[in-house]
Parts: sequence; C-alpha cells; structure tokens
Amino acid sequence: MSYTEKGIESLEVAKLCYEKKYYNSCVNRYYYSFYQELMHKLSKRQITINEEHLSGGSHEKAFNQFISEVFRPIKRPNPRKVTDLRTKYGDFKNIRALADYKPELLSKDKVDEAIKLYEELKVQINII
Repeated sequence: MSYTEKGIESLEVAKLCYEKKYYNSCVNRYYYSFYQELMHKLSKRQITINEEHLSGGSHEKAFNQFISEVFRPIKRPNPRKVTDLRTKYGDFKNIRALADYKPELLSKDKVDEAIKLYEELKVQINII
C-alpha cells in the first residue's frame, strides 16, 4: 500500500468518525492523512527519512525536511510564510496529541479547528 492509498483511507475513516462524533479518532485520522500525504511528497522526490528518524519526533523531522528540501527551494517563500506553515503544523499536531494522549474527549469546535488546519496545510503542500 502506498502513502497515497494510506492517506486516502485515513481521510475516509476521519470523515466517518466525524459523522459518528468519534472526535478523538477523527482528529487522529485527519492528522495521519496529512502525514501520509507529506511522506508521499517526500518519497516522490526521493527524499528519505533516515532510519534513526523513525522514532521520537519523526513527524517533526519529516515536516522540517519537507520545508527545507521541498517547500523553500520550490516556493521561495518569505520567512513569514514558513513561520505560518510551521505554526499551523504545530497547532495541528498539538490537537492530535490532545486527542491521542489525554483522557478528555475533544469538543466539536476543537475538531473543526483541526480540520481547518488540515485543509490549510494540505493546500500548502499540494501547490508544489
């Protein structure tokens, strides 16, 4: 199964979870759909994440590698655009951490915030 196929599957499950109001699982699946799309973008350019990066912070490392090796060279964005992209990713990742690692259930508003971040981030990585 490819990263693209995994991303599509995660997105479909995320939408089903949203309909069922399984909000924590919904955010988790949106997050992984984004991450799988990010990994697809890296692999498409034959950029690999070293084996040592597959533990502890591998998502952050993959995102940083995307910014430095794909986004900046192709888009040549101003520094504020990169900072904005990093902030959105950090906010999205934090909501996913709440969904996965805290006992409380997320509110619909928090989930809607995560979905908005997902959509904004996805636009940015797909304009390349």
